[in-house]
This record gives sequence, C-alpha cells and structure tokens, in this order.
Amino acid sequence: MLTIRDYDRRLVAGREESHEDRATLWDIVRTPDAQQTVAFIPETQETKSYGDLEHDALTWAREWWVQGVRPGDVVGAQLPNIWDFICSHVALARIGAVIAPIHTPYSEKEREELLTLVGARGWIENERQGPRLRIMNHGAMDSREFPQDPDVAVNDPLAIFFTSGTHSLKPKSCLHSHGALLGNAEILACHAGIEKNDRIISASPFTHLFGILALHVSFVTGVPQVLLNRFHPQKFVTACRDAGVTVAYMVPTHIRDTLHYLQENPADAKGLVLREVRVAGATLPPDMVSGIEDHFHAHTVNHWGMSELGAGLTTHWTDSSEIPTRSIGRPLPGSELAIVKEDGQPARFGETGELWFRGPSLFYGYFGNLEATDESLERDEDGRYWFKTGDLAKWGSGGVVEYAGRVKDLIVRGGMKISAIEVESAILEMPGVRQAALIAEPNERLGELGCLVMATEAGTHYRLRDILSYLESRHMAKFKWPERLVVWESLPTTATGKIAKTKVRSQLFEESQVKSPEKCLKATICSKRGGMPV
Repeated sequence: MLTIRDYDRRLVAGREESHEDRATLWDIVRTPDAQQTVAFIPETQETKSYGDLEHDALTWAREWWVQGVRPGDVVGAQLPNIWDFICSHVALARIGAVIAPIHTPYSEKEREELLTLVGARGWIENERQGPRLRIMNHGAMDSREFPQDPDVAVNDPLAIFFTSGTHSLKPKSCLHSHGALLGNAEILACHAGIEKNDRIISASPFTHLFGILALHVSFVTGVPQVLLNRFHPQKFVTACRDAGVTVAYMVPTHIRDTLHYLQENPADAKGLVLREVRVAGATLPPDMVSGIEDHFHAHTVNHWGMSELGAGLTTHWTDSSEIPTRSIGRPLPGSELAIVKEDGQPARFGETGELWFRGPSLFYGYFGNLEATDESLERDEDGRYWFKTGDLAKWGSGGVVEYAGRVKDLIVRGGMKISAIEVESAILEMPGVRQAALIAEPNERLGELGCLVMATEAGTHYRLRDILSYLESRHMAKFKWPERLVVWESLPTTATGKIAKTKVRSQLFEESQVKSPEKCLKATICSKRGGMPV
C-alpha cells in the first residue's frame, strides 16, 4: 500500500528538496541542554524544559505506537495552544507520522470530513489526563516493535495543513516536510534577529500555519514559547507582562481587541517589554500600526504567507512605520517571487498581476490531489517550478510588494479563512433559494465579515436567524456563518449564467452608501451576532 511517505517522493520528483544537513523536529528537541526552557504556562506559572518535552513526547509516541500509529500515518490534532499540542507534535514526529492540525472551532462533522480526505489513522483531542488518541481507521498494521532510533529524514513529511477551499467545495491538504517548515522558521528567525533572551507568544492558534510558525521559531532558536490556550485581551496582556514576552504573533483581530482593552486599561501596559508584533494580514490600517507603537511601544512586522508556503514575504522591523500600512514586504532570503499579468507577461511597476512564488518553504503538493498540484504549479523556461498563489499584487516603491486582493474567492474573518462556495452551496439547498452569493464585507475589528446576498422564489421569506439555524443543523462551524443578509429579487449574472460577484459587490457597497431603494428591491436584513470564537 502506498504510504504518504512514498507519495511524497512522487510529488517531489524533479523538485528542489531541503538540504539534508537540516535537522528533523526530533533532532532539534533532543538538545544537549535538557534543562533549557521550551515553554512557559502563564495560567499555572509552570515552566517546561526540553527534558520534559522529550520525556512526555517519547511516552506518548510509545503509547500511540501500541495503538497502531506508524511512520507515514496521518493523525489529526484538534488542540488549543497548550503543552499537549507541543508534545503531540513532537511525539508524532518521533514516530515518523504526520500531524494534521484541525482548527478547534470546527465541528465533529467537519473534522471527520477533513481526516477522511487524507485517510487519517485518527485524531488527538484534549482531555484532563493529557492528549488522547482516538482511532478512526483500523487499517493494516505491522507488528514491529517501537524503534530505538527514529527512521525519519529531513525530507520526510512532517505536517499537513488544510486550505479553506477556493474554487472547489472541498478543501485541499498541503503536505510539508521537516526541512520546509523548520527551514522556513530558521530563515525567518535569522531575518528577524531573534536572540536567546527573547520570549515568543502566539495569539494565533498552532492549528494555523502562522501560529505553528511561531512555535517552530522557538524550536530552531531555543527561545521559550509562552502558551496562551485561548485568546482574551486581558489574558494576553497579563501573559506578555508576566513572562517578559518580546515578540508576539497576532492577526489583526487580536490586535484590535487588545488595543481597545489597553485604551480602557492603560495601566496594564506598564511593564510590557514587547519590541516586535508580527502580524499575519494584508495591508495594515495606519491606526493599527500607530496603536502598536503607542500602546505596545513595539515595531510592527507584516507577514504574507499561505498554507502552501509558510512565511513568504515580510516587512522588517527596521522599516519605517508606513511600510506595513501599504505593503506585505519582500521575499525572505532564498525565496523568489514574480508578479504575472493575465497575458502571462511580467507586471511592471504599479501594474497588478498574480503573485507567483518559489522557494525552499514551498509545499510538496496537495496530498491525494495530483491534478490540483499540477494546476497550481507553473514551470518556467529554466525548468523551475513556481506556485501560482491566486493572490493579486503589484510592485511598490522601495522594492516592496503591495497586496491587491485575491483571485480566489475567500473571506478572511479574524484570521480564519472561509470558502464562499462552501457556504453558498449549503444555502442553495434550502427550499425556495434561487441564488446565493457570500461577499466579503470590510470590518474594522475582524478584517472581513460574510454578507449573504440571495434571491428566493415568490412566497419564500427567510430572515438571518433562519439561515443560521439551518447552517447549525448542518454542523457548519459558526465562524463561517454570514453576519448580514441582503435579499434581492435577482442577482446579476454573466453571459454564461454564473453570478457576477464583481457586480454584486459593487452594487452591495453602493447601496450601503446611498441606501438606494430602486436598487435594493427587497428588504435588507441586518443582524450582529455575538459570542463567536475568534
């Protein structure tokens, strides 16, 4: 039977691999100094060492081996940013298995669909006694004893990250090696100037590639990671202050909420020693950057990346404060990018085109989907592969790249990506719904919200609460639900009958400004929903 490791070899035929002298995750964890701190847990004031990590990870690796996990098996992990996630990640790496992080807001049904997609052996969930492995695939298992030395190489797979789905209903699974992920963290740490006396915190979940990047930066530098199991502004500020955090990884929603908290509680900022806030977002609003300077007294570094390539571009802490307000930065050392117009020609200064990327952090491919892998790659005249990101960009002054939107139809709400087609397809199954389009609506706090524009049959009437109840019955994660409903008699279409989303978007936002009753032929129903996870 073809394992994921064999499949990995097929995907990388003719592709660049990581240097063999790079370390695997288990190599890095087995540091000569077992007393060195790897993690600090603010809630319990507990400090964890690399010796603790090696012991716990090895204990769980042996236990999971008995349960049937073998090299090449995929195992999901639906865990928050806790010690158990770190140990599970390392334990699976010790076996040679592949971790597949699952966002904690995902429902049981969504988790099962993702794990089935990659033929996972099972998944790990959080329990009081520690992480528990639940087997869902009892397939063939060899009778080998647990190996004394791991049979894992730097170019073997380490993790799978799921996309949110783009032009298809199904998400894709991005396969990464030890060398790609840890090498990306090494290059970023060197570029950022991370030092031994730094301490890192990630408000972004480790189930996001941006969050696990922060964890990997800790591993490759030996800098402690401060664990925040659930984001809350006060908890975040307290953890940063008590643990002496110097570098924070955040998405814009986290920053908005924290700045709002500090505006109301300025005394809590005393004692903060943050020097750098690294943000995963598009172009950042000037007031956010100035807020970071005023309340955190820190530099802002903007990141651009994807599940397929990790951190691709960043600004730098030495840049002026206006750079991250108009740019996603420059490619990290060793990586290259091109901006290509629709006619296939390189974009000149100021021209918009699709962002293409190549570099050592590039994924091996979409596991189980060679066709999608081939479609995403373009080979140039020199035989080099470029990844077509689906994001639009242009060259800006000073050699930086300016973000210009997405070709792919995604909504980014509080750092979580929502596939519009997934939500639309569900809505279209409701009785009497003729057309549906989920549109990204700008929001100061969350970045974007989903606004559902739909048309129904005569005599069919839905309110927003009806839509949300239906999506809940389908076990769809709450962060994917639309926040606003607009009902029209019909949505504009293209010549082929497809919904013309550009026209929908333009008309929707024009109505938001002028409230034109002629264009909004039916009622616009608005509602705010509270209590959703960020």
